[in-house]
Amino acid sequence: MSELADKITISESNFSTATKNDYNFRLSQFYKLSPIKSDDELIDCPTDELQKILVSYTRHLIKRVNNNDLSANTVPKMFRGIKWLLNSNYRENDIKWKPLEALFPKEVKRSGFKAWTTEQIALMIEYTPYLRNKALIHFQASTGARIGVHDHPLLMKHLTMMEWNGHGCYAILLYADSDETIGSSKNCSCGISVKYNAHNENPTSNTPNAKNAIMTYLGDPRIIRMSMGCPI
Repeated sequence: MSELADKITISESNFSTATKNDYNFRLSQFYKLSPIKSDDELIDCPTDELQKILVSYTRHLIKRVNNNDLSANTVPKMFRGIKWLLNSNYRENDIKWKPLEALFPKEVKRSGFKAWTTEQIALMIEYTPYLRNKALIHFQASTGARIGVHDHPLLMKHLTMMEWNGHGCYAILLYADSDETIGSSKNCSCGISVKYNAHNENPTSNTPNAKNAIMTYLGDPRIIRMSMGCPI
């Protein structure tokens, strides 16, 4: 592998920033605990040696799970960056993954992942002193957007006022390109029903309370100087 002039890195991938950060973080955890200390060394490591290192790392993770220091559900995630880096650098069939995966602890059934209640959201809003955080909590609660929506910068031009049930609220264009406005979207019907993706953007709407929180944040003297192309 050392003959390769160029190696493909995670930073070059089309992953979201959040995914890149996650992969790089988990790779750094691997490098701390193994003889391999960098992406180059991982890509160039001989197959037999790398297989032994990965088995040892798997056993280390299992030990952490048994000591209640790591969730069993996290173990497979610790290998995603490693696997992607090897596969992307022409080593897709070098490592025998099935023997490693056979050692993984059984997945733990998740519980408690219910929607936040109105009372819980109210407490979050009450106890954060920052207008931006209050606006963000209102935004997430009222639109139902996934947290990953913020990988696409939300700009002033992606907001427009509308009326819903006699109240003022914002129509919001999610997953928009930076040069797109809500008025230029091909599907600009300001309905409450949310239906959108990266290539077929439809605006969603937020509640009057969320609208007021966003307006309060944008009315802050430190924010008011923002132009239509500035991130919210």
